[in-house]
Amino acid sequence: MPDKFPLIVLNEFFQESEYHQFIQPVHSAIATVAEDLSTPPLETTVVMSGNLTASVNRRATDKSFSPERIGGQVAGKTMPIDPTNYSKVDVVMDMGMMTSTPDGTQQAMFVYLLAHELGHAVIGRQRTTSGDTPTSHRAEPSGMAGLFGLEAIDEWRCDRLVPRHAALNG
Repeated sequence: MPDKFPLIVLNEFFQESEYHQFIQPVHSAIATVAEDLSTPPLETTVVMSGNLTASVNRRATDKSFSPERIGGQVAGKTMPIDPTNYSKVDVVMDMGMMTSTPDGTQQAMFVYLLAHELGHAVIGRQRTTSGDTPTSHRAEPSGMAGLFGLEAIDEWRCDRLVPRHAALNG
């Protein structure tokens, strides 16, 4: 399975931390889910970033990313290298939001956030390889409602990917 779902870890504006010990186990759990779902090969780079905006803008074609959202702030961002197939994905984690010496609650939050972002990679890979990619764009008013609905359901699915999978196979 490691050959099918390789993992790379990079630090940007951030150094090795207590959080790093969780990356491989979380990736392995999501890779198991991906394997069970017959997901085609997927290479993931987890970017531990001390400056989310800079790390996202470094990878984005549109350099205007802002982490502020209604109701909160983005804690991670899944970015396909090629959005048409999701075979290589960068998962940027905002380590600037995390404490330097995490307690159990903060460790659990990091694990949850990383699993959520890795879930986006699996769902994106599943969608693009099944031919179920959206045909409309945000700039098209007629397609915006559908895209917002798709994004909302993807967020819900990523929040429940691992617990739901564990319940079905446990």
